Amino acid sequence: MTPADSSTELMLLLALRLKGLGEVDAVADVHALDVDETEWALAELIESGKCVYRPVDGVMKYLLTPSGREFGEQALWREIDDPSKKQKIQQAYNEFRGLEKGLFQVLADWQVIDGTSVHQRINKHDDHLYDQEILERLYNIDVNLQKILKPLATMFSRYQNYGSRFTKALDLMKNGDMQYLMKPLIGSYSTLWFEFHEDLLATLGINRASEDSTWQLPSAT
Repeated sequence: MTPADSSTELMLLLALRLKGLGEVDAVADVHALDVDETEWALAELIESGKCVYRPVDGVMKYLLTPSGREFGEQALWREIDDPSKKQKIQQAYNEFRGLEKGLFQVLADWQVIDGTSVHQRINKHDDHLYDQEILERLYNIDVNLQKILKPLATMFSRYQNYGSRFTKALDLMKNGDMQYLMKPLIGSYSTLWFEFHEDLLATLGINRASEDSTWQLPSAT
């Protein structure tokens, strides 16, 4: 099956929604777009009122406007007006949510030992076997996540970059750069996880606040 190509406009509106805000390189990286093409297309989005470009903590960044968010949502919904496509994305969403508790447990255990007992303590990462067992669980989660991503990538080209981004984060961790587990504002595994989650919510028109959740993501240390 040849995947359907989303418009550059839609991919940028979605990237801004997933990122919240970002510089041009970060926005382009979400869907592996050319940086120069991205900058030109973002200028058009500014002109049409779908995003703004303004300083955030002294750095110029792009931000989605309410009208841009609404326009992007409508474009996403038009992409899945075929019931069979919507059903496949709904199935992917359900399977993804099934992995969520395991991922959150990995993030919690990486930071705290015996987190459910009165003897809990900060993980100082001086027990290699403990840390390795946690990472093995993450690797198993990723195997199942890649199985979810593969059929989506054959349906829509905008899903094709997720698999390699998750793999890149894992490879960096395997090489000892553990900030790529859960550090915010970089392409860490947990950051990508929440971006993919938001992508599915936006595509299916699900309000995140309406989801059942008994877990909260622990703060990165």
